[in-house]
Amino acid sequence: MSDPDDIFAELRVQLEAGDNDHNYPERDSDDHEVEAAPPATKRCCGCKQVLPLDAFARHANRPDGRCTTCLECNREQSRAWRRKNPERAAAHWRAWLAANPERARELARLRKRRERQRRKRLAESSAGAE
Repeated sequence: MSDPDDIFAELRVQLEAGDNDHNYPERDSDDHEVEAAPPATKRCCGCKQVLPLDAFARHANRPDGRCTTCLECNREQSRAWRRKNPERAAAHWRAWLAANPERARELARLRKRRERQRRKRLAESSAGAE
């Protein structure tokens, strides 16, 4: 029988070498075998599409350093939650505004500037059409 310390030492060597490929086929939620994603890509758990890694937000606690759902699916989930929980979403936003007054003012200035630019473009395009 092998000494447990030897087994753990062997596992540490394998992990340090990055040799942890067990050749298990990738499976979806219905336990169907799916095609593995190429190394610079990842499969979204929401839309099931294989996308480049930059389509996923960073997540330090995940083994690959990325979220399980793509940015678009994450946006949709957030929108759905805000529609379902308008009071909690508004309370969260008010708390953020109270905690970040400088950033809130900066965002308000940017929003006003964009609105002025949009109105200016509309006025120019309607004046040019006449």
